[in-house]
Amino acid sequence: MATIGMVEPFDTEHPENWDAYAERVDFFLEANGITTDGDKRAAFLSICGPTTYSILRSLVQPQQVRETPHTEIMQKLKAHFAPKPSEIVCRFKFHQRRQQPGEGMAKFINALRNLGEGCNFGSVLNDMIRDRIVCGVAEESLQQRLLAKETLTLEVAQATALAFEAAARNVSDLRGTPEGFLKKIDNRKEMTKLCFRCDESHSSETCRFKTAACRFCGKMGHIERACLRKKRNRGSKRSEQVKAVASDNDSGRQNESDSEEGTEYSIHRVSPGDPGKLQVKLLLNSTACCLEVDSGAAYTVISASCFNSLRRKPNLERNTIILRDYQGNMIETLGTGYVRVEYKNVHKTLPVIVIKGTRVVNLLGRNWFEPLNINVSGINQVHNAVLNNVIQTELESEFAEVFDGTLGVFRGPPISLNLPRDVNPIVCKVRKVPFALRPLIEDELERLQQQGVIEPVTHPRWATPIVPVVKASNEIRLCADYRITVNKVLRPETYPIPNVQDMLANLAGGRVFAKLDLTQAYQQLTVDDEAAEAQTIITHKGAFRVKRLQFGISNAPQIFQQLIDQRLQGIPGVMPYFDDILVVAKDEAQLLGRLREVLTRFREDGLKLKKAKCVFNVHEIEFLGHKISSRGLEPAEEKIQAIIRAPAPSNVTELQAFLGLVNFYGPFLESKATIAEPLHKLLHKNVTFRWGRDEAQAFGRVKSLLTKKPILCHYHEGRKLILTVDASSFGVGMVLSQPQENGREAPIAFHSRTLSKPERNFAQVDKEALAIMVGVKKFHNYIFGRKVEIRTDHKPLLGILGENKHCPNEISPRMLRWRYNLSAYDYNLVHVAGKKIPHADALSRLPLPTTREDVPRCADVLMFECVEESPVSAQDVARQTAKDPVLAHVRDFA
Repeated sequence: MATIGMVEPFDTEHPENWDAYAERVDFFLEANGITTDGDKRAAFLSICGPTTYSILRSLVQPQQVRETPHTEIMQKLKAHFAPKPSEIVCRFKFHQRRQQPGEGMAKFINALRNLGEGCNFGSVLNDMIRDRIVCGVAEESLQQRLLAKETLTLEVAQATALAFEAAARNVSDLRGTPEGFLKKIDNRKEMTKLCFRCDESHSSETCRFKTAACRFCGKMGHIERACLRKKRNRGSKRSEQVKAVASDNDSGRQNESDSEEGTEYSIHRVSPGDPGKLQVKLLLNSTACCLEVDSGAAYTVISASCFNSLRRKPNLERNTIILRDYQGNMIETLGTGYVRVEYKNVHKTLPVIVIKGTRVVNLLGRNWFEPLNINVSGINQVHNAVLNNVIQTELESEFAEVFDGTLGVFRGPPISLNLPRDVNPIVCKVRKVPFALRPLIEDELERLQQQGVIEPVTHPRWATPIVPVVKASNEIRLCADYRITVNKVLRPETYPIPNVQDMLANLAGGRVFAKLDLTQAYQQLTVDDEAAEAQTIITHKGAFRVKRLQFGISNAPQIFQQLIDQRLQGIPGVMPYFDDILVVAKDEAQLLGRLREVLTRFREDGLKLKKAKCVFNVHEIEFLGHKISSRGLEPAEEKIQAIIRAPAPSNVTELQAFLGLVNFYGPFLESKATIAEPLHKLLHKNVTFRWGRDEAQAFGRVKSLLTKKPILCHYHEGRKLILTVDASSFGVGMVLSQPQENGREAPIAFHSRTLSKPERNFAQVDKEALAIMVGVKKFHNYIFGRKVEIRTDHKPLLGILGENKHCPNEISPRMLRWRYNLSAYDYNLVHVAGKKIPHADALSRLPLPTTREDVPRCADVLMFECVEESPVSAQDVARQTAKDPVLAHVRDFA
């Protein structure tokens, strides 16, 4: 029997469409006469698609999908894709909604109805929509007409607004004017679309006059008709007078204008006494200052007295920007300087203009809004901070048991350590501890007993001594030295720990972020009796059986990571790394939905979070040593400062530690090759450590690479992938990049390495081919299974390694092997002139002094964990001491 109609698989990328999809499924089942629960379940699972089915399997665990009723399936999927929206957030969005430029009245009213669905207004819904229409319409004359009516209902307001819109359109048609009232809502926005290079309506980034020279002033970057100097000479000085909160287009226009010397900007007010002002306290060069947030000010300005009060005064440069107040008077300035700004958890170096005079209000202008995460959405209202508090307060209230500060207990099956059956238990003696630490240890033991982590035991089969660690807060952490007991016999776990770079490659599209931190992560997991006995600790107060998973157990990281991955499986944008969980979303609503799903699962599992370490709804966040934002990835500020402030190393060990920290940010550094070469030479065998002028210069230049604040864009699955390679006589370099929305090519990662001695003897064509092979191996995780464009400046390679070329009759075995290896990739080899790939060319000429790619790096091994007994005995030491004439003399003297 043929089916009636068809329902396509659900698009999980748009979870907001779930309700409509579920209704279509119900109609499909009804139309085809499918009535029994089992038939409904089978029909739905046949059309929902593989992604939805995979998510459903994780939602119904440990139950099987076949055993789950159809009604319950739909309920779980609805809770996952379309959870009940927050009433507070819905009302916040409803009351913020205004008619947008170019938006018709019918569309505006329909948007208000949709927003009102989750607000729970009840019987006053129509009144609330009516009020929002009156307050949110763009045309002032329509607003006056609505307010003039004595009895205004929703029906009357809607009819009046639609009639007003139709009348305005008819008048426009009768007069022949091309612009209706809707296009007069925001003349400012139309102005900001002009390109400052040619005065045409397009982006300045794609303007064909980007490299043109002006015939009037001689400067590069614009043409004569757009020249500001010529316009000023004609008496038509351009002034940017902003009397409303700037939109995205405004800020873009401001940035375009910054490149012109002498551009005029408006500062609304530099005198005190304005009521209703919004002030923020922040640190400028470690000095506390109070600035007033002013969306009408294009730039941040401070008074001369405020500048003189700074502990460290920056050097002032000549100011090329003309500032005028609201009356048009020019403001006299002392210059522009860069100050270190600290606001909440944001640390930035930003420009500030110093104004002459003492009775001047310090204004925080629009050029500081984005760096400090300030998004002004109305008069004296900081949108991001308000919504952040709303989301945090609501989640803490809804999931109070998750944030109650107690230690959680995982409700799943207890953890097993997988000990061998024939293992012989190991019992160690108690270690002596200083008398001063005994009270702290006893208090900690008491606390762990109250939490249910440990319990006293009299005749332990296992006993591991403790290692007390004193924290900076003068508290103590009890660690156990499991290396000499349990870890010696444990079978290793095979579950992989997530790779940091792989995790960071999945952040495309993220604009808002949150981070969750589990309280005493491992100790929330209970263990079985065998594991609890094996984890027994021995102290000066006796032996204690440990009933929770302990830090120090060699398998604990893999066990914990596997459990968290399984529990959070199927939630998009959630990336757990041990006890830190990063949540990424495109907007606040999506972020709230994902956070609610994570917290729901934690509540069901009995897991608890440390509220003080959780971060909600921020546009910039630090995670795994990186600063993450919608712009891309940056090195974490704290890590950069650790490198910049590092003293010059005095021995090989200190140098290795410094270079290890620098190499962590290798993907950010476009060229640190020859720069770091003098430092790496000191690590070679049989080289005496001498710190001279060359080493000191290299040390300083390596630091300077990170002070440039390099940013790598997020890897995007749907965009073109480009691998640009180049080779020099002593190194190879490569850049992986993708085109962005504005058409510009942005890097994802850099890499370079020096050539080994045999490789330096290669012919140039082999070196260029080697650069390709190193690049595809380095970025294999990105390019395998995808179409990638490989760019090289060596044209002969196209005839040898070209994807559609026949294999030449005479080719070296090495090149033949490389050609065979490349056949595993879907690539397009393209020739590009060397001058057009300066980034890869620079990397090849400044390579990192690394070893060959095909030689695997040795794993780091803690050798003292593998040594069963000491390699030398006391008798060996005594014997060799007696043979040494100097030590023998010292022994006799003693």
